[in-house]
Parts: sequence; structure tokens; C-alpha cells
Amino acid sequence: CNYSHSVRKRLRFLLNGLFSDAIDNDYCYKNPVTRAQIAKKEQGEKKSYTEDQATQILAFAKTDELFGLPIIILLSSGIRSGELRALSPDKCDFRNNVIRIDTAVKRDGSIGKPKNGKARIVPVNENVMTFIAEKLNREQPYIIDDHIVTESGLRSRYTWFFDRLNKKLAEEGKPTIEVL
Repeated sequence: CNYSHSVRKRLRFLLNGLFSDAIDNDYCYKNPVTRAQIAKKEQGEKKSYTEDQATQILAFAKTDELFGLPIIILLSSGIRSGELRALSPDKCDFRNNVIRIDTAVKRDGSIGKPKNGKARIVPVNENVMTFIAEKLNREQPYIIDDHIVTESGLRSRYTWFFDRLNKKLAEEGKPTIEVL
């Protein structure tokens, strides 16, 4: 089963309720979900970019007007995608070279507290903060455009970025980089 552990737990919860109601309404006599165990999903091998790939990605991101800034923030800070989607310009402290993470876009599209409900300060390289300051549109409510704050919109832009990068790499006769 390729579903996450939390999805499987929710499905068991829903099925348990359905079968309990079915028993109450005499549609069945036994609830097969009562003692069902949810096995933890085996962790797959974590993938990451090589140092050379990261260098190529960051170099291309500096020239990419469409999605370069979010890519640089993601790769340089390690913040989560939901946190990036809720990141506003006022959360960037250019004097201290840090980004304050105290909001994230939730699954339902609302903006709330980040994972684990804890705000944190993320240190960022001074050169990266200088780049962010140069590229940042302080008129927007978020670092990335409002129309790509959705999870699917962010993923699409991320994939398009790598399509453009890989097209450039192919033209230069270099190996392409897998989207992680």
C-alpha cells in the first residue's frame, strides 16, 4: 500500500465507524476493522542532490525570473514548502540574516502555525539574503505570487523550473537533474 501511515490510520477510523453503524443497523454482524493493525510504512531511501547538482540548480535559479527566488530559499534554508507558501517579506530579517517561520499553509489551504505548532528562526547565508533582498517584491503579501500559493501550484512551478533547467543542461551536453 503506497498510502502514508496517517492516511491509513484515517481510513481505518472511517471504516471502523462505517462497520459499527452497519452492525447497529443490522447490515452486518461483525466489524472486521476492530482489531486491524496499521503497519508502519517502510522508510524509503532519502534522496538528495549532489554538491555539483546543487551548484547547478542554484546557478540557474539566480537567472530564472519565474521561480528562481523560491528555489533558492527552499534549497538554502531547508524550510518546508507549506512554510514557503506562507512566507511574507516581513519575515525576512536582512540585518541578522535570518528568516522567521511562524506560519504555514495547511492542507485545507488556510494559513496557520507551522508543523508541530512551533515558530522558529532559520539562519540563511548572507549572500543568499542579499539575493533575496534584490529579488524580493515587497508589494506582494507573500514571497511567491498569490496565484501559486496552492500546493499543486507550487509543485507545478517547481517542476517547470526543473524542465527549464534540464533543457539548458541538455543544450550544454550535461546530464539532467532529477526532480526530488
